[in-house]
Amino acid sequence: MSASSARRRFPAALIAAACFLPLSARAEETPPAPAKPPAAPEAAPAGMPAPQPKFACPFADGLVGAWSISGKAGEHEMKGVSKWAKAADGVVLVEELRTGEGEHAFFGLGVTTLGADGKTVTSTWFDTEGGADAWVFTGTLADDGWDLTGDLGQGKVNLSFHRKGDALVSRMFAGDQTMFEMTYTKETTATADLGRHPTKAVKHPFSDAMVGTFDGVGAMDMGGQKFEYKAELTWRPACGGTALVADMTMDLGPMGMDRSFAVARVDVEAKVMKFWGWSSMNPPGRMTGPVTDTTWDGTSLTPTAFGDFKLKMTKTATGFSAELDMGGMKGTETHTRRK
Repeated sequence: MSASSARRRFPAALIAAACFLPLSARAEETPPAPAKPPAAPEAAPAGMPAPQPKFACPFADGLVGAWSISGKAGEHEMKGVSKWAKAADGVVLVEELRTGEGEHAFFGLGVTTLGADGKTVTSTWFDTEGGADAWVFTGTLADDGWDLTGDLGQGKVNLSFHRKGDALVSRMFAGDQTMFEMTYTKETTATADLGRHPTKAVKHPFSDAMVGTFDGVGAMDMGGQKFEYKAELTWRPACGGTALVADMTMDLGPMGMDRSFAVARVDVEAKVMKFWGWSSMNPPGRMTGPVTDTTWDGTSLTPTAFGDFKLKMTKTATGFSAELDMGGMKGTETHTRRK
């Protein structure tokens, strides 16, 4: 590779890594029934990635805020709360949801993105009933909501979410069988913390240490060409304590600011941590790998322009250190917990 070619490609490689750098990842597993949810395929970007499309439309804007929810799942009455927010500089819509109380509580976390065509919607859904993996639904955006289709391992199901007067109605169904139907009513204030599930919340030394706000510094080296960057990130529990979510801002100097959102889940029994990331600069990414009390070895499940991306994070007395390797481009990071 010529020096001029390396200069042109180096920023693209860094941005491809940006979605993963200070975030955690998890390894694939085969959970018990229902079958493991399908992964959403992601193509590697060619050259410099274009900024990701923002979810800016009246329907999406109207979702942001707090909601009370009520409805039925079969014959069971459901009541709870939901809150929606934008993240990654408007690239994703994030819903956090809770219904029920105590051991019967159900927690959900949804991350919804818009395709480059401005019409295709992809929703990645995590909850307290589905293990460490996620279900992916895709469909089409309309003026008053969206209609999505996914596969829960036992055939395809449909998920509709539309405005109805001043409320919203969410319905999951297969054919003429309704699995649940919920009505969302707007509230004036949101519950800051939806709480943790009393028995399903995950405790693990590595993921526990991830919770907090960190200042990150990093350096990449590709054939003698070096690039330094800074990052700020905050990890917090979500989905009833079965997941962590992160908001990150990465200062890439002349390339601008990249803002990301991530979800991390630990499968304690399988000793694996799984990661999903969404970036304002780069297509969505996934990683997975074994986790111990002090380290996590993540490998990308979605290709980059430079091949496989590997990230090893090690817990330190002040935060984390990290080693990165992507197609011969290597880097280091230090994440220091903010006091």
